[in-house]
Amino acid sequence: FELFNAIGSQSAGVARDRRSAGGEPWVLLVDGKPAFCCWLYAGRSPINSMAGEWLHLPPAVRTLEDSITAPDFRGRGLAGGVWMALFDDLERQGVRS
Repeated sequence: FELFNAIGSQSAGVARDRRSAGGEPWVLLVDGKPAFCCWLYAGRSPINSMAGEWLHLPPAVRTLEDSITAPDFRGRGLAGGVWMALFDDLERQGVRS
């Protein structure tokens, strides 16, 4: 979880809390350095504007939250590439939305 802290998206403690709440962390490394991160949620997703509240999701639905690219890697299209790879993988798993 230190990778999330290295990108500047959130502290390692927040990342651990999100993981323990069911979040699935994704981190892209470029030349061994954390370049991009995001979270996927299944079953429920945090509602950021309502601290501690959750949106319950149907089985074939996922949410993508908190995408951030490290400053040194911005402008390279990394986010779009990661999102497409994630969406392709989710589609193979039967996720529809």
